[in-house]
Amino acid sequence: MIQMTEKAVGKVKELLSAEDKHGFGLRVAIHGGGCSGFQYGLTFENAEKPNDQILEFGGLKVYVDAMSGMYLEGVKIDYVDSLDGSGFKIDNPNASGTCGCGHSFLLAQDGIRQVHHPLVCRLSGHRVAFVQRRGSYQEHRCLDCGHPFLCRT
Repeated sequence: MIQMTEKAVGKVKELLSAEDKHGFGLRVAIHGGGCSGFQYGLTFENAEKPNDQILEFGGLKVYVDAMSGMYLEGVKIDYVDSLDGSGFKIDNPNASGTCGCGHSFLLAQDGIRQVHHPLVCRLSGHRVAFVQRRGSYQEHRCLDCGHPFLCRT
């Protein structure tokens, strides 16, 4: 699933220590938003949530929810410190494009031409992403389980 460099793990531990957050780990998530449709979320977390996958890197717990996990397969997180700037760098092989700011990205997977902001289908109630229009219907795919849905427009 996710890989983290030693430098990234060390920086997270340093930040946790500086904020006196003993027993906390890192939550890595994907949220709808940004210029390209999705953006990464890195936050401190001290408890597992239902459907979380828990990874461990050098004693650091990393929490990933099921929906985000679908799009984080093969992701590598590094910490870069250079004259151009410092910060966490996320290399996502699933991203089909990024925006100029480098904080958001576009995904294309399993025939989905472009995944837009997540929404809830008014018919099914599941969190879905738009796939394509089919006559008077819109085809969506559930972000939690991957099943396709047709919603009347």
